[in-house]
Amino acid sequence: MVSLKQNDREAMASGRIAPSPCPGCNAIVIRGPSAVLGGLETRRMVALGYAWILAVGVQRRRRPRSKQALERRHDAQLARFADSADIAASRRSFRIDGTIVIRGRRAEGTLRLNERAAPTASIRRMAAADRLLLLVDLDGVVYRGADPVPGVAAVLTARANAGDDVVYVTNNSMHYRADYVTRLTDLGAPVAADRVVSAPRATALYLRERHPEVRRVLAVGASGLDRELRDVGLEVVNAGFAAERMAREGIDGVGAAGAPDAVVAGVDPQLTYLRIAAAADCVRAGARFLATNRDPVYPTERWLRPGAGSVVAAIEVASGVTPLTIGKPEPLLMEEAAHATGRDPREAYVIGDGIVTDLAAANAVGARTILMLTGVTTGAALEALPSADKPFAVAADATELAQVLEGLRPA
Repeated sequence: MVSLKQNDREAMASGRIAPSPCPGCNAIVIRGPSAVLGGLETRRMVALGYAWILAVGVQRRRRPRSKQALERRHDAQLARFADSADIAASRRSFRIDGTIVIRGRRAEGTLRLNERAAPTASIRRMAAADRLLLLVDLDGVVYRGADPVPGVAAVLTARANAGDDVVYVTNNSMHYRADYVTRLTDLGAPVAADRVVSAPRATALYLRERHPEVRRVLAVGASGLDRELRDVGLEVVNAGFAAERMAREGIDGVGAAGAPDAVVAGVDPQLTYLRIAAAADCVRAGARFLATNRDPVYPTERWLRPGAGSVVAAIEVASGVTPLTIGKPEPLLMEEAAHATGRDPREAYVIGDGIVTDLAAANAVGARTILMLTGVTTGAALEALPSADKPFAVAADATELAQVLEGLRPA
């Protein structure tokens, strides 16, 4: 029950307000000459995946509201309903009977509004088949270097508002997920930390899910790699720390790194001879060897620098062991990205700009590719592809991307 104030209790004691059961629910409604007091009504819509707690509260009797006042009340109820259901209140339609039908993120719902009572609501979760799964590359698709690709963020926002799953995938092993969240938010793109799957993030998830015996990892890379590995509970030894111990104490890489169970290599702007030696020592001693990706170069705004593939190649040659590669064009990055939404990667549409990375990775997992001509791929390179290797669709810009995606929407 909603707690009663002193004057309410006095009114009940005097008989001016009398409790009565609420028809059709378990609440108690107290009606009197000047007020209506309702208890808490809890309805758990288990089959629909939501729990609703509707509080009637105290409602003073008053003259019928004006049309404008009712519209304001209905809008407020609608906003609360949309927030709870994680659906977009702006996407609404009205039935003749006054019911509002809303369709948006993960669900569609109906809301019946009236002047005096709490709104009655129902929700149907949208099945996966009703939603597109979009695995979106970053550099060359959403932005180029420091500049956004015009219109793409708005297209992705529209798809997310329509209920589609948008996950960002990137081979870049320099940065942590939070860095991407900040940048994408600034661009106006829909994003959450669990919807950014970089090659370091996918590597960390792969180790946690498929090799739980791995506890300690030697990381050859930037701070973003270290943080992603720590996020899944791994003990991380940075190769720079191991190299310093080797030089100071005259010990080998295995001892300096504390005998790690795995070595993970990505882009390392501070790479040294002893860092390579530490990693090679550990791999030769039996540690698992994983590469975030094997991109030969790492493009910056002004230069092409050695990529993760260059770092990995040095360790590979020194150790004589070929690593397992997580990033594109291998399938594991796409698999982990799809699993972030609980879906099969074969359901996905990969939106990317690279033939040898995005298109190849999509083909490896059985996904379809929408190739963007906003990055590294030219029209001539696309025309040179054998017909069997051509992408599902091609978009020259954000407008064409929106048209392609709209055509994929289930009826």
